[in-house]
Amino acid sequence: TPIGVIGGIRGVFFAGIGGAWFKNQPTTNPCTGESNTFRFLNSKAENCQVATGVKIGADGSPLQIIDPVTGIANYVLNYAQKPVTGFRLQDGRASYGLGLETFALGFPIHFDWSWRTLFNQGWEDVVFGCTSVASNLQCVNTAADWRKPRFAVWIGYDF
Repeated sequence: TPIGVIGGIRGVFFAGIGGAWFKNQPTTNPCTGESNTFRFLNSKAENCQVATGVKIGADGSPLQIIDPVTGIANYVLNYAQKPVTGFRLQDGRASYGLGLETFALGFPIHFDWSWRTLFNQGWEDVVFGCTSVASNLQCVNTAADWRKPRFAVWIGYDF
């Protein structure tokens, strides 16, 4: 044809896992707040402190503390205990997905759907438990958004 050949469609499944760190750089455990060395995975049962929102004073206004070094006012947060058990990626990250591939105008075109995972939904709720604070002073949990599929279209050869 004058515009090129459109090839057959094939499906693919893919998965990836990894982690990266600098030597002697501590990482923070989102569960306990402790600073320790890089730990790719963990399966130890832990009780995690998860922020749930901003603490409200007796007068109904949010409680703040002033940082003595910077002079900046920071909100005081409420915390709840959340038990986490089972296998999970602590400092590692993983994803998996599926895709469709075809040739259009002589080039391979890919349509991919991927999902990120830490292999433990309860752990994901801790890690992404309070990424911001809403106008009602409650924490916004973005773990559900983090788990949503991501779609990508790209043109090029696999390597």
